[in-house]
Amino acid sequence: MFITIIILQLLLLVAAFFVFARMYKKRIDLELKLRQDQRKTKKIFDLADVIIVNYNSNGIITEINKRGCEILGYTKKELLGKNWFETVQLPENIDIIKNKYGRIIKKEIPYDEYYEQIALTKTGERINLAWHSTMIYDDENNITGALCSGMNITHLKQVEDNLITLSTAIEQSPSVVVITDLEGNIEYVNPKFTELTGYEKDEV
Repeated sequence: MFITIIILQLLLLVAAFFVFARMYKKRIDLELKLRQDQRKTKKIFDLADVIIVNYNSNGIITEINKRGCEILGYTKKELLGKNWFETVQLPENIDIIKNKYGRIIKKEIPYDEYYEQIALTKTGERINLAWHSTMIYDDENNITGALCSGMNITHLKQVEDNLITLSTAIEQSPSVVVITDLEGNIEYVNPKFTELTGYEKDEV
């Protein structure tokens, strides 16, 4: 009887060991998968050709990708732990933007999913950025920070400004300007054309 009890206890210990080993293996596999997913996410994070920045409810930068550092001219070490708004916003806009962000954190006003801003690089250069943003929430639905991706559209803005300047010059030109398509159909005439010919734009 005594031997039987010992055998049963050993069998229970062996069974418990296998159950524990199986659970431990599942945990190890899960941790490995999480690490692999984290590595993949970090690669995507760093390979993205836009600024990706995460800052908390106080505006403190908690993460920023490689491209973001390159565009802004800082090292990652220089940016982490710094206030995002005080670091990259125009001095005259800092208080306004910080106040707006504070109200967003308190859910007094909605956040903008898309917006454009002028930012300052480390050297003081002004660049135009187009932002897509989303808020980060905790389990109690409190906003704990923001995750934003920003594209440098400075060149596009310069092209846009040049087109506006060119358009204004054509409109005010003392010479007749007529633009046609490949088949010779008139697509545009400037005011000087109307003045000299008497035809309105919609008549030609």
